[in-house]
Amino acid sequence: MKKSYFLLLILALFLSSCAALRTTITLKPEKFIPSTSDSRYLIFKGQQVFLSPIINKDADIGEGGWFYYGSSSSIMYAAENSIEEYLQSCFEKTLKQVGALVYSARSTRIMTGGFFPREYTQSEKRTIPTEVKDIQIVINNLKDCTIVFTVTLFTKNAIAFQKDITETLKGAEQSNREYLEKRTNEFYNKIVSSVLLDSAFQTAFMK
Repeated sequence: MKKSYFLLLILALFLSSCAALRTTITLKPEKFIPSTSDSRYLIFKGQQVFLSPIINKDADIGEGGWFYYGSSSSIMYAAENSIEEYLQSCFEKTLKQVGALVYSARSTRIMTGGFFPREYTQSEKRTIPTEVKDIQIVINNLKDCTIVFTVTLFTKNAIAFQKDITETLKGAEQSNREYLEKRTNEFYNKIVSSVLLDSAFQTAFMK
């Protein structure tokens, strides 16, 4: 009995020491700084956009989708609510900064199925004009600063554009928190721009 207790104590101390050595980068929407200097963002000025809830299909994003690890478990990226909601806020902040009118549905937990764009229960439906373009993101894999996702653009319940995108940020991770926070902001800006500045996406969006 004493031996088992001793082993459990050693394990607890080991786990707590690992947690103490871990660098956690908190993903807060208010900390994300959009990079919108590219003139190609101007096509969204005055446009109406609906952001469907982002869907996560990566089972390795931990415990309800609120964190994921870097290249090792010593670095963790953690969102206040979920990674999906954080990424959606990055798109929302970017579009609003360039002058778009953005409608957004936050959580995937309220989705009830149906043809894309997803149907919501009556109490959860947003009152939006029918001509609003709908952007749907599905995360397939996310780790460190590499993401594989699918973007779909809907116009009047029909698919106008769909593409699988892989984005990787070059440069190795470091334990320096300031460097990691700057790198993370760059990474999520790169995700947003890979969609909004894609020439085929912009062509479909403006039709």
